[in-house]
Amino acid sequence: MELATPHRKDLSMYRDILYKEFQEDRCFYCGKKLTNNIHVDHFIPWTFVKNDNLWNFVLSCPRCNLRKSNSLVSHDYIIKIEHRNELIIGTSTENIIRNEFNGYYNGLLERMWRYAKMSGIRERVGIAEAPVK
Repeated sequence: MELATPHRKDLSMYRDILYKEFQEDRCFYCGKKLTNNIHVDHFIPWTFVKNDNLWNFVLSCPRCNLRKSNSLVSHDYIIKIEHRNELIIGTSTENIIRNEFNGYYNGLLERMWRYAKMSGIRERVGIAEAPVK
């Protein structure tokens, strides 16, 4: 009997949406220009949320994504991702993108970040020098 464990999906669709639709051409963490090797990172680690939602994805350079791994980033990045999500919600007219935000509200990532930390997900310090505002 197979357990109902979620499986990780191909995230290239999300990479294309964030890169092409919202001109996210810089690493969310260090701000460096993204080149050919662009990673899609779960802001709140997949090991904690076990879900793939656009509102929890950021584009990252390989260095930052691999350094972050299954950890949380500094709380300073919460403001940045919530602002980015507000822009996506405010500008997108595509149903597929709007559907990705069903159930999302401002402050959700803050609550998830705090709960993940309380649950033992470690915070990784020094992923990038400082968050790019």
